[in-house]
Amino acid sequence: MRLLLAPLLILLAGAGLLAVIWRLGVLTPPPVAAWQKIGSHYGFVEDRSLTERLAEQAPFVKRLDDAFNIPRLLALAGRSESGTAWALRNLALSITVVVAFLGFELLSALLVGTAPLAIWDGFLFGLALFVVRWLILRLAARRRRQGIDDGLAEAMTELAILTYTTQVPVDQALEILARAQEDGHLWGLLKDENWKQLVNLDRNRAGVLSRPIAPSTALIYERIGEAYELPMFSLLAASVRRIGERGQESRSVFTNLARSVGQRKLSAMQTASERSRFLQAVPLGLMIVPLITLIGYGAWITFIKAFP
Repeated sequence: MRLLLAPLLILLAGAGLLAVIWRLGVLTPPPVAAWQKIGSHYGFVEDRSLTERLAEQAPFVKRLDDAFNIPRLLALAGRSESGTAWALRNLALSITVVVAFLGFELLSALLVGTAPLAIWDGFLFGLALFVVRWLILRLAARRRRQGIDDGLAEAMTELAILTYTTQVPVDQALEILARAQEDGHLWGLLKDENWKQLVNLDRNRAGVLSRPIAPSTALIYERIGEAYELPMFSLLAASVRRIGERGQESRSVFTNLARSVGQRKLSAMQTASERSRFLQAVPLGLMIVPLITLIGYGAWITFIKAFP
């Protein structure tokens, strides 16, 4: 077995070196590299990562990427730090916990003579701290994303009112309403174009020789809905696209959108009310269990005494 260890390590090192060389593009022919550079600049070459391309074929890859993609979670949580900075900071905290635990073990061994816990428990504590910090980040990202979606849903009625006369553009009306919201989740996304942390817009959609076209409001909202997984932004983008491309009246489109959103919120509230009724009935049903126990115990004792 030891004789095979050295060749195996050499093969693994060679495979890793080839992977690094391939990733850096050293083996790519110059014409192909030039075309990839020009195509990615003008939007002709797909520049998505390998994880994003695999997520289309295997849904579990997307779930894993959503759970462990630290830069994406930081962007969803509204934090400006990079994934490397977050990982290094939490790794430093975990190492601090491990060092403090080892110091406590050493002090206990010097004073008492025996260590109260095993040395590996310190590493488990450090790992547990890192996992807890990751869970807190996921919770913050989920809470902010839900807050953005709920904030946009609550602003639909006011958005239909502001855009009823077509004098106020949709993006300006949405920014005005986002500023007025108390939680600030929606305004934190729209302020200073913070949505660009995850949104990748097409740089040139008309051709190589033509000038770059500025992205439309519908395209921006559509990309935000896809990147942040916000259904309300996708609905708003579809409504704006119907107004711009099909020539429908904005007053009817946004009014119908606000009505459908209100009906969906009402149905969600009715569903939650039905679930709460069931949850209220469960404790009442469990109150019968002690009564049945007392009655059954008395009947059992009477039966034993009657038929010894």
